[in-house]
Amino acid sequence: MSFGLTRLDPRWLLATLAQRSGSLFELLVWLYNRRTKYRLPVGRHPFDREIGLDMGGSIPGWLLGAGTASDRSITAYAGCQPSCLRTALVTLPDCQNAHFVDLGCGLGRSLFVAAPYGFMSLTGVEISKRLAQRAGANARAYVARRRKHAPVRILHGDASAFEFPAGDLVIFICHSFGEDVLLRVLDNVRRIKDRRNILIVYENPVYGRVLDQADWLVRWFAANVEASEEEKPFHVGSRGVGCETIVVWYSGDAYVSAHREKDSVIEIDEPGWRCHIQPRLIE
Repeated sequence: MSFGLTRLDPRWLLATLAQRSGSLFELLVWLYNRRTKYRLPVGRHPFDREIGLDMGGSIPGWLLGAGTASDRSITAYAGCQPSCLRTALVTLPDCQNAHFVDLGCGLGRSLFVAAPYGFMSLTGVEISKRLAQRAGANARAYVARRRKHAPVRILHGDASAFEFPAGDLVIFICHSFGEDVLLRVLDNVRRIKDRRNILIVYENPVYGRVLDQADWLVRWFAANVEASEEEKPFHVGSRGVGCETIVVWYSGDAYVSAHREKDSVIEIDEPGWRCHIQPRLIE
């Protein structure tokens, strides 16, 4: 397996060995999270503490490969900030009639953030077998304590090969993969878009131009969202500590968005890594 690396890359051997050794994998993740540049606080994220799970920290993309063509497109794992995602979710219509799908779900945090919003089902798709297994355990623990919520399932697989459930959809992407996988995902969504409403919630939309260029999608929402004060220490976002950019696109015609900054320009801060939105100037 290449895990998105070549044999000339010194990380190739580490990634290969880490896929076989859980202890080495955990050691490499621990070292990665001790980096000076983006060092996060020790301890659990406040949302994780609240629901009794642990989904914190970050994992580099080169450790998460599955030996497929999509490996090179993996960015990294970092759980979403619940307060930022909630800001987008409250703008969406009729969640009760939609399925929530997180493509590149990591350890599953977004699913548990979305659970109280009344979705028909919640599904996470994760290419890393190790993360999918941990996310599955998190989902089982969460459902066991909160049986009133919709079913939560975790699937190990490639986001670009996922078969979406019938009915309306809310698709969440937290900059989990690159442009090539995103294009394949959009092609799959385009084929099933007729006679249903589909919203795509894209956190840190570095490749948002791909969705803007799709003539069957329109902007629904856009904002640089401040995380809550308790979450800020656990997050380094696209506009610095505690701020994340979220843009939402819509495929249907049953609803019209009134969000005043929905057509803001996506500006790239770091190519392939971070962005923010810049409201259009009114001439």
